[in-house]
Amino acid sequence: MDEERRESLRFRNQEAARHDAVMRELLSLAQEKEHESYMLKWAGEKDAERYVAEQAELRRQSLAYRNAEGKRHRDIDEEVRTENLLEQARDEELNAACESPLAFFMLCYARCNTFVC
Repeated sequence: MDEERRESLRFRNQEAARHDAVMRELLSLAQEKEHESYMLKWAGEKDAERYVAEQAELRRQSLAYRNAEGKRHRDIDEEVRTENLLEQARDEELNAACESPLAFFMLCYARCNTFVC
């Protein structure tokens, strides 16, 4: 009877040890899976943050380009306006000079620095 009890105790001890090993293995696998899940989640969050930052940078570059392009267009418009004003002023000088031949001659001489215009 004592032998039987010892045998039963040994068997239960072995079963408990085997059961404990299986439970530790299952827990370990669950922890690995949870860890992998967190790693994937964090990687996804980093990817999303990087994408948002890239889009913000692209937006800044686009605004900077549009700003520079707008300034270039304004500068060109101002240059054209200035040239038109200068042309109108020359035309007015010529129209005023045409009323007096001597003034026209002096204007041509001043512009061309010769007698032939």
